[in-house]
Amino acid sequence: MACAFDSGGGDGSGDTRGTSSDADDDGETDAGSVDDATVTATAEGTETTSATDPSDTTSDDASSATTGSESDTDTPPEYGCPDQLPQDWIFCSDFDGDAPEAAFSAWEPGDDRMAIAAGEGLVRSSALEFRHEPGIVWSGRAAVHFGDTPRDGDTQYADEETLDEVWVRVFLRTEMGWPALGPGDLLSVDIEADDGEGTVAAVRASIYSPMIDEVLGVHPQRCFTGTDPGCGGGMSLGALEGATAVYGEPRAGEWQCIEMHVRVDDGGSNGQIELFVDEQLDAMRDDYAFVQGWSGNRWNSLQITGSWDGGPPQPLRRWIDDVVISRAPIGCG
Repeated sequence: MACAFDSGGGDGSGDTRGTSSDADDDGETDAGSVDDATVTATAEGTETTSATDPSDTTSDDASSATTGSESDTDTPPEYGCPDQLPQDWIFCSDFDGDAPEAAFSAWEPGDDRMAIAAGEGLVRSSALEFRHEPGIVWSGRAAVHFGDTPRDGDTQYADEETLDEVWVRVFLRTEMGWPALGPGDLLSVDIEADDGEGTVAAVRASIYSPMIDEVLGVHPQRCFTGTDPGCGGGMSLGALEGATAVYGEPRAGEWQCIEMHVRVDDGGSNGQIELFVDEQLDAMRDDYAFVQGWSGNRWNSLQITGSWDGGPPQPLRRWIDDVVISRAPIGCG
């Protein structure tokens, strides 16, 4: 399995799957690619030069991954990016295949503290690894630009589509011995806009860990000057905090499924954020005034970040796998 996405915009490098805009309009399905496949984007579609996926036979590995929603009688969930994406999915990456980082719109490792790590994924495949070192804040960033983005020239998905709401899902694993506190940012879903001088995050909904706490929270911010995007600093819209102890020894070494749903307001205070851990609602608010009647861009950026204010108390590693952006709820398997 490798990386997959829906419509257009890629540069064709890396191991990727998707459809062109024309294929989406015609109801055609995605062309698959797999670990050893090379898929090249062209004006007419995609060209695949091989089609073997040894990870498809790793059912024992898949059944051993822990997500908190399985039972002994459940059918083991399927992990990774399917050869044919669900219609609502915009982007999927399981960090497998040849140069999976090329499918991201931005890939900015902090020295050797962010990398693709073989054998660390959900089914002993690859995963995105962040290494945190004492005294070092930044470990890197991977971004996906999609929808009605103001950015030109980089890898984009569902290009120019207006997305009033999106769902983002990642799997998270921390190494054994992880202390009962979080590293800071996990990811954010943003509304990026052009303020006349460049691209700014007009609205940002960040999944983070509150200071000296093992749970997840979401901190939404708004960056406007009057009715125009852009400001000297973000204005908090009111954070919400979950109840599940995601970080700490009890869950260290286990894969946890984290999903966030964001929906803009329609001019009133009715924007929504929902946070799920292992398919269970962990936190929710539906009274946010994200755009307050502004008719510009909508959700169009995902940032997966490795930062830790002040650095960790000891060297620590965590892994991210099976990243999905969708127009509808995703779930964990």
